[in-house]
Amino acid sequence: MQKMRESAALTSIHFLQNDSVVIGGVRFLGTMLWTNYRLRNNRTQSQQMAHAEHCLNDHRLIEFGNGRFMARDALAQHEVARAWLQAELSMPFAGKTVVVSHHGPQSFSGNNPLSIEHVSVGFHGWQPAPAATS
Repeated sequence: MQKMRESAALTSIHFLQNDSVVIGGVRFLGTMLWTNYRLRNNRTQSQQMAHAEHCLNDHRLIEFGNGRFMARDALAQHEVARAWLQAELSMPFAGKTVVVSHHGPQSFSGNNPLSIEHVSVGFHGWQPAPAATS
């Protein structure tokens, strides 16, 4: 990711991996977000992680550290991204905020042709707490 960040710095592209930029008074928060493997209630998180490792190319093809990018790695990255995003969203900002993520934060985040029931757990998952009302 560092190489991508460095390459983007030489252009007008903003590489936003747990990073933000303000353009024209709009704050953009960007993160991969990955997933927490908690999309389906009828399977444990461990079962969903094992299923994703078996079904998704991400866990077969992406190199990470000294091996493949496993579900535990995606979950760890998700936790970092989620904490970063929650901290950023809690900071006051006078303008509008746009969150850009690769993975959907909720199961209803989009009607994506890849969101097939048996692999959706690899694309969505985080269910943020509802906003407080008064």
